[in-house]
Amino acid sequence: MMSLCLLPVWSQSRGGAHALYERVIAIVPVNGAGAGSAADPKRPMFTPSPAEAKAAGRAGIISWHYEVSDDGKWAIVELVATNRAALQPVLSTNAPGVSVLERGRNSRDDIERAVKHFKKDFDLDKFAARVQ
Repeated sequence: MMSLCLLPVWSQSRGGAHALYERVIAIVPVNGAGAGSAADPKRPMFTPSPAEAKAAGRAGIISWHYEVSDDGKWAIVELVATNRAALQPVLSTNAPGVSVLERGRNSRDDIERAVKHFKKDFDLDKFAARVQ
């Protein structure tokens, strides 16, 4: 009788690291932000400077990384935040030439198709910002 009550319990599998937090992939000008100083280095549009990241803490963009396009003019950037509100400037942009895609909302094929116009050997499996 007791053995009927002890059924195995399976837990849901956790997604990969790419499934944690809010993540957007944006195609932006490679030097769209920053003055070029040590305190405010040149960087892709929408990426925070070290001072901005420190000031925002976990309420802002907590991680980002990028790859430069084949022609060197664009950056494919993944921005990570703990909440969607922190990504609102990116999500609502009308900046010329900027494309914004969301993991989980856009299909893998849509993301890779859009990015491969800029970087032919792009691999979404190898493209993920690490969060500490």
